Amino acid sequence: MFKVSGVVFGVLLAFSLVLTGCEGTKCEPCEDGCPSFLGEYYGTIESLNETCADVALLTGDKYIKVIAQTPLELESRDNLGRWSVLTGTLCDTTDKNDPKNYSFSAYYSPDTTDSDYTLNYTLAGFFTGEHQAEKTDYPATVTATLDLHFVFDDGETCTLAGDVQLSRALPP
Repeated sequence: MFKVSGVVFGVLLAFSLVLTGCEGTKCEPCEDGCPSFLGEYYGTIESLNETCADVALLTGDKYIKVIAQTPLELESRDNLGRWSVLTGTLCDTTDKNDPKNYSFSAYYSPDTTDSDYTLNYTLAGFFTGEHQAEKTDYPATVTATLDLHFVFDDGETCTLAGDVQLSRALPP
């Protein structure tokens, strides 16, 4: 089972790099001089496709809290309602003008010991923001794809994909 999970994770990693637009550019981690994307984001997931029988589609409201940028850590709820932390990398941008896009990818694999499947979450996309000189805030949105990839003990696979659109909640 560990080998299958490792292979699945590797495939998801490669797939996420394509989704984030990093296929032709090496991701330089966004560390010094990058804007802060820390904070809470709210929005929706719209289901794009699913290859699963008897599995609920991804739709509805979504909340993500960016709790760290290096490494990138996003707090959210998993499909069972449990709190989870997706970890990954926030890439620096080569954009010269606003709005600037900062690609990212993050992953989470819950403990599925008591289940007949393993599950891997992949969230990949862009933080988009525009610097506003008169304000200290850096308004941002998140555009991403969320994939849930199930691998059942019998070898069957199932993937749910959703289009994620989130906006940062700015302080009053």
